[in-house]
Amino acid sequence: MTDLQIEYFLKVVECAGFTKAASELYVTQPAISRQISALSDELGFPLFDKVGRMTELTPEGKLFQDLFYRYKEELQKTIEQAKILSGKLFGTIRLGVLESWSLAGFLPDVVSRLQQDYPNIRLVVCRMNVQELRFSLKTKKVDAIIALESMYAGLHGIQSHVFTEIPNILLFSERLPEAQKDESSAADFREYKFFAPDGPQTIEQVKNTCAPYGFEPRIEILPNIESAISEVENGSGVYISDIWSRECQNRQFRYIPLSTQSRIGIAWIDNNDNTLIQVAVNEVLRLFSI
Repeated sequence: MTDLQIEYFLKVVECAGFTKAASELYVTQPAISRQISALSDELGFPLFDKVGRMTELTPEGKLFQDLFYRYKEELQKTIEQAKILSGKLFGTIRLGVLESWSLAGFLPDVVSRLQQDYPNIRLVVCRMNVQELRFSLKTKKVDAIIALESMYAGLHGIQSHVFTEIPNILLFSERLPEAQKDESSAADFREYKFFAPDGPQTIEQVKNTCAPYGFEPRIEILPNIESAISEVENGSGVYISDIWSRECQNRQFRYIPLSTQSRIGIAWIDNNDNTLIQVAVNEVLRLFSI
């Protein structure tokens, strides 16, 4: 059995016929027929049946089709792992992150580890809003994103790993009377508007966060996080965020910790052909497993 025979076999399956397969492979039909016949003889089973003008897999052929697809996939994974071990990987990884986050606590360590372990790999960090992150991931303008799990959970064809959970916070302006108190609770803000960016599960998440404090918030949906932050800065209401928010270091804001946490993950489209994605995923997961 040879890789050439497997390639010819899978191409005939894809094309549902020997003639089209031969045309796409730029070989003669007898050449494909000979290789398929030799493969069938070696395996001891007929692989195709002729049904009218169509070529269909036999039940045995379907079993070997599944096997050969798994073989090719595992072979490619093994080759990439071997490249990692030999240090021969090179290229660029485009990583999208939420622009409202301060990631100084871990992202420089990921970049440093990559530079140390894979000097021929360049990590490009792209800061974006939620809509841009989702769109760039779907259209492969970035190879992977680091985001709240809820930001990518509804996307089709996604692979992901949740690698940490971070505390949620209630963000409010220093202009509010509550900013002068030594201690505040989320319940103290029950009369304020709770601003929320438009996005998946937003309203439900805000309600669930406020529920342990015994009230249902008045929620106003805004186009994006930046709009919500601007309204909070003006003292018009409050915003539920997380401890990675850049505004935690902004003196114009105050925040109090909440009883809930947000799940953070790294996600990528499963048919992205950039084979370096797993390198970035491994580095992030390794850092947070320490």
